[in-house]
Amino acid sequence: MSLSVARWRGGVLDLTILLASIRRSGDNLVMRMELELVEALCGFQKVIRTLDDRDLIITAIPGEVMKHGDVKCVLNEGMPQYRNPFEKGRLIIQFQVNFPQSLPMEIIPQLESLLPPRYMKHVIDFFFMLLNFFVLF
Repeated sequence: MSLSVARWRGGVLDLTILLASIRRSGDNLVMRMELELVEALCGFQKVIRTLDDRDLIITAIPGEVMKHGDVKCVLNEGMPQYRNPFEKGRLIIQFQVNFPQSLPMEIIPQLESLLPPRYMKHVIDFFFMLLNFFVLF
């Protein structure tokens, strides 16, 4: 979706075309923000420029893990309410985490040592339980 913003500045018309994924939902504005995996796991600071030239800083502190599809809301940054222009909706940010296409084999042991363990045992136990069930009958 592209959005055009026209402004007069000193007798000159500035035309800005923003390429963003922003849509209106009632009084709220909904946008998508892409995160790299390192940002989703280790925190980030991103700047959103508003239509009235203000900068909003969106932050996730280190230790706050953002999952694909998580949402953050910024109050009073949406559209003005009908017949009450001083009250505004929310800016709703939906996060999309970009995962790498592949990983080098040499870093997988390091990742496994840092991340929580895999839970393969339950799958194997369930498989053997089913196998024993069918052997008995």
